[in-house]
Amino acid sequence: MFDATIPQGLASQAVAWLLTYALHSTLFLGLAWLVSRRLAQRLPAVEEAVWRFALVAGLITASLQISVGREPLAGSWHFAAAQSSRSVEAPVASPAPLPRAAGMPGVQAFPVAPRSATPSLRRSLPVSLPGVVAGLWLAGALLLSAGWLSGHLRLRRRLRPRPVVLEAPMVSILGELRERAGVERQVRLTCSSRLPVPIALGLSRAEICVPPRALAGLALEQQEGMLAHELAHLVRRDPFWLAFGRLLGSVLFFQPLNWVAARRLRELSELLCDEWAVGRTGRPVSLARCLAEVAGWSLQPLRSLPAPGMADRPSHLARRIRRLLEEARSPQRRVHPAWLAAGMILLVVAVAAAAPGVHAAIAGGKTEAAAAPVLAQAAESSAHPVVAEHADPVEHADPAEHAALAEAADQETDGELAGDIASELSGEIAGDLANSLSDLSVAAS
Repeated sequence: MFDATIPQGLASQAVAWLLTYALHSTLFLGLAWLVSRRLAQRLPAVEEAVWRFALVAGLITASLQISVGREPLAGSWHFAAAQSSRSVEAPVASPAPLPRAAGMPGVQAFPVAPRSATPSLRRSLPVSLPGVVAGLWLAGALLLSAGWLSGHLRLRRRLRPRPVVLEAPMVSILGELRERAGVERQVRLTCSSRLPVPIALGLSRAEICVPPRALAGLALEQQEGMLAHELAHLVRRDPFWLAFGRLLGSVLFFQPLNWVAARRLRELSELLCDEWAVGRTGRPVSLARCLAEVAGWSLQPLRSLPAPGMADRPSHLARRIRRLLEEARSPQRRVHPAWLAAGMILLVVAVAAAAPGVHAAIAGGKTEAAAAPVLAQAAESSAHPVVAEHADPVEHADPAEHAALAEAADQETDGELAGDIASELSGEIAGDLANSLSDLSVAAS
């Protein structure tokens, strides 16, 4: 089924790209995991940049290798991708008569093709392994992507009847935070009773949606910390990266490290948003109290929520609170973005040029239009001329008749040669006997 619906050339190239991506993404994501273990949350901003780079770099290097088509320094694996072809039966052209044989009047020469050149070209319909693999991948990607899309649609239906908050202290607090952070675009503040925790929505337009408890159950300082945390998600474009990580994990589901990267990026985004909020408000204790209060609103961790939410897994939430309550909070060491970007670019170029890949060597069957001329040319080039019988040339005779005529001509030629040799021998013998008799008669006289 998959082999019939997907063109073989496209399927082979898709499988080659998928296998190359699997190799390169494993390299990048493995390096990101080692860097993450080395940093151990000391530089969360650098760790986040490394994980984001690892998610995208495999896509870039695999596409470069497949599009350029050059052999990488570490070599590559090649697999033969047989193109499916229908059964092709090439017509055998009628042999054209050759010029009359020299010195043999009335004799016409005909080409007789060897047995190996006359059979028709027949190809069965093979089951292409690249076509099956590409079809299975496409089916899995569509299924998982549909699940990801259905999650977003469920969230939209869940939050559809939500009013915009216009008159509340939180509106003025949000405006002050935007001015303090230099955020120019408008950020809507909405409220929904069907949402247990605050979330940031920013794929289509910037929005912060909070439950009614946030309006009535939190102190002003806690509300400021909550709004600063959610505003940080929008400033850092975390809704996009969360959606991108989940979509990439659904489409390229055969790479389990993508899910590890998406989960780690979500944890790091919460840490960095806490740091951003504390940097704008200067109240880490108020934010820690807000986190503890919001964590009690949701009985279960919202892991499947397709949007950045303030609640998190209990273990990670406890680490965040402890991090905020540390008295001696050392400032983070910063890495210059230019050096980090230069290192990433060099790594992409090095992997694209040297890392091994997979290429498809397409060597398939010929089409009907190409098979017939090739077969006719092979039959014509390998034909052997033989001599036919004494008769008028037959322009469209059967090859079997040609063979019979050639055999009869050979027999006749052999008979003529034998007669000539016998006549010559008989003449010589008769002459020798006459000479012998004349010699005997002379001796007797």
